[in-house]
Amino acid sequence: MSKKKKKKKKIKKSSALKKPLIDFEKDAGMGLENFDKVFLTNVFYEARQVKDYKQLERFIETHAPGMDAADVAVAAAKHAKDNWNVFKIMKDPDCHGSVFELLEDIDSKKGGAVDVWNRWKNNPYFHRGLSKFSFETGYKVPKTSKTFQEQVTIFKKHFKLNRKKKRVAQFKDKEFKI
Repeated sequence: MSKKKKKKKKIKKSSALKKPLIDFEKDAGMGLENFDKVFLTNVFYEARQVKDYKQLERFIETHAPGMDAADVAVAAAKHAKDNWNVFKIMKDPDCHGSVFELLEDIDSKKGGAVDVWNRWKNNPYFHRGLSKFSFETGYKVPKTSKTFQEQVTIFKKHFKLNRKKKRVAQFKDKEFKI
């Protein structure tokens, strides 16, 4: 006869049994302390999240309910006018050809942007490059050559045509040189 093996009973030592039960009556109000406080949201962060016109409409209804469609159009036009070089010239594909012609004209002159600006300043109608560029894009030529240089640099950076910066160690510490 074969002997039957007895099955050993496993003793449950669950950590769940050892934990005390949660007193729900005592813990009832925990976590609800912040309901009486106001949390401010960053409006500009939310504005950057807007992707289409439906989201824009909801954003305006939420954060600027006093603005109607005409007010929003005026604000957008004013912003575009203040940032004309960015919105109309650099981001408009129709103006890219004119920008590249101007940059080519500047690169071909020995004096660069200052020379182009000086020739335009002496005779605005004779100098073809800058006059043609301002006519085609609506660009307002600045009163100083330094401002013109800065704007040309911004154009070059936008199209990734600017010169690479040289990495030069400015402060060499001779004490720690091996």
